[in-house]
Amino acid sequence: MKGSFILLLLMCTSVLFAVSTSQLTGTVIDAETGQPLPGANVFIVGTFLGSGSDQNGAYSINRLDAGSYVLKAAYMGYSSSSVQINLAVGESATVNFNLKSTSLPGEQIVVTGSRQPENLASAAGSINVLGKEEMARRANFRIDEALSSLPGVALVGENINIRGGSGYNRLGGSRALVLLDDVPMLTSDLGEANWSLVPITEVEHIEVSKGAASSLYGSGALSGVVNIKTKQASFSPSLSFRQTSGFYDKPSVPGWQWTDSLRHFDKTDLSYSQSFGNTGLRLAVTRHVSTGDRQNGQFQRWYVTAKVNTQLPGNSTLTLFSTYSRENRGLFLQ
Repeated sequence: MKGSFILLLLMCTSVLFAVSTSQLTGTVIDAETGQPLPGANVFIVGTFLGSGSDQNGAYSINRLDAGSYVLKAAYMGYSSSSVQINLAVGESATVNFNLKSTSLPGEQIVVTGSRQPENLASAAGSINVLGKEEMARRANFRIDEALSSLPGVALVGENINIRGGSGYNRLGGSRALVLLDDVPMLTSDLGEANWSLVPITEVEHIEVSKGAASSLYGSGALSGVVNIKTKQASFSPSLSFRQTSGFYDKPSVPGWQWTDSLRHFDKTDLSYSQSFGNTGLRLAVTRHVSTGDRQNGQFQRWYVTAKVNTQLPGNSTLTLFSTYSRENRGLFLQ
């Protein structure tokens, strides 16, 4: 009889212990595709309690005390997600996470004609990289406006001057090579760049190499190289819109004030991107209107650009780029 009493007591103790603890279960999946994310870290913030998701994206955290917790899920290449939960005694809760993919900022590298990547900080020449985030933060309207903010870079009309290598005579042509996706884009008559070919919203980044680079790019790169890299087509349909508007201040000198009307400008950028199998497509339309801050300085500009790239056999890529521009403007005579 004594032995039966001890056995019954042990059984009651184990049942009470199992009821007094809580449990968390759930899954971690990709928010866009719905596919499970195996190996995701799911843990309670501020503790050492956690679990990893299995091949099906499922996780389980057992033996939790009753209370309030912050549960967090993290996965490489995805934005982490957190949720606050309250667990009662013996409660089993289910928390599912839908993580969104995100880009991871890495260290910038520069690839030259030698086909050897090198760290930006250890590059032999002076190299500047203007990213799309920086150009958007500065609210630049055109590519040449963004380039003029770099040290050692000046614009003489449409001609770029790097460290004084081209001089200040625009008829002498450019001694800096300007590339659009690694293709020269200097005009054949004056040897200058048409900065209106590509809307600045379609630019991924701009690489500016200062100094002589004729050994890699030829005699056209005596003072440097400007390489404009445009955005690639997105995998899923993407539509973006940007509207910029503003007003001009009145001239500081009263003699320069020629009108009492408020002078203003507006710029509208619309772009669409999508991939169809191995073929990517980007379309962009830009409208830029300004009444001008000087007499007869008004203009209206339209730009339409299209970029198609397709993957060919043998690890080759075919890229087609087309642009159309139309401009009506006045002429200011000083």
